[in-house]
Amino acid sequence: MTSVTSIGDILADARREQRLTVKDAERAIKIRSKYIEAMEHNAFDQIAEEAYVVGFLKTYAQWLSVDSVPLLREYRRLHDESSTRDFGDENQDRGLSTGIRAAIVVSIVVLVGLALFVWPALSQVHS
Repeated sequence: MTSVTSIGDILADARREQRLTVKDAERAIKIRSKYIEAMEHNAFDQIAEEAYVVGFLKTYAQWLSVDSVPLLREYRRLHDESSTRDFGDENQDRGLSTGIRAAIVVSIVVLVGLALFVWPALSQVHS
């Protein structure tokens, strides 16, 4: 039988293994100790907004050298089933907008090319 380890347990265990205190974390990453303790106790509702929770989780996990991606996925699964954002690909939104921009540029080039090709032909027909 496998035991399920919570987000808070993973963070607290990593901190303890490194013999660090909550105050050490607070000083290093500039997140108040009450929020660090809330994360370690899975009391995410004690942190004002979800954007802060996500940012704090990522910052704290990275400081502890813990992979933040599975923690963020688990947080999202537990707290926002409706969200489809994939924390594993932080450039997902940027990639989409880059693809759209590329399609627009290609479309403009094709339209200008057609206009340059068709315009002289139309001019000869009307002359």
